[in-house]
Amino acid sequence: DRTLSGMFTLGGSQAAYNNPTVDQLVEDARTETDVATREDMYHQAVQTIHDEAACIFLLNLDNIYGLSEGLEWTPRLD
Repeated sequence: DRTLSGMFTLGGSQAAYNNPTVDQLVEDARTETDVATREDMYHQAVQTIHDEAACIFLLNLDNIYGLSEGLEWTPRLD
């Protein structure tokens, strides 16, 4: 949700894309308690963004992780 709302909703800090349907799907998904319904809402939003070619990613940054036996760390899920 953070990526969708930040980049693809009108109220997002990086919003240059404007689609009221996507805005509503993301907003409704935030409060939907049924996991399958929420997942479907996010899929619909992403499909709309894809179909409209809302953005073109020019590069993909790789994640770099350092490991040490003396370090306890869990990567973020997002």
